[in-house]
Amino acid sequence: MVNPTWMCQKHLLGEHVECHMFLGSLVKGISLKGYVEKNLFEMSSLQTRHDALVQEMEKRYITHNSPLSRGGDQVVSSQIRNSKIDRARAEADLLNRCPECKKRKELIEEPPLIEGFIDDYLKDEDEDEDVERK
Repeated sequence: MVNPTWMCQKHLLGEHVECHMFLGSLVKGISLKGYVEKNLFEMSSLQTRHDALVQEMEKRYITHNSPLSRGGDQVVSSQIRNSKIDRARAEADLLNRCPECKKRKELIEEPPLIEGFIDDYLKDEDEDEDVERK
């Protein structure tokens, strides 16, 4: 699972919809076998993941009117109940696929330092003045 703050709006909203789709599939008895086998679904984190996505949506002033309804957990196999997402692979896949998500991650983890920018800018100006003086 990728940090929601890194996600572009398209991926943030897309994963939110997937939370509802996963739960709907569980309630209807639709198989999630492929998602489980590929480590793309984690039932134990479905509610907390939905909540984290909603929290990020609200920070971005995106209206949310779809609480995750309960149900589905009583009808699943232990394989689905114990499934885990390969977090490192999910992160690598998303950041390789989406330049906007990658850019958001980079900006959040290493925000540009204004002081450093100003220092570099002033240093460049000083060097330009030295060249002009010669």
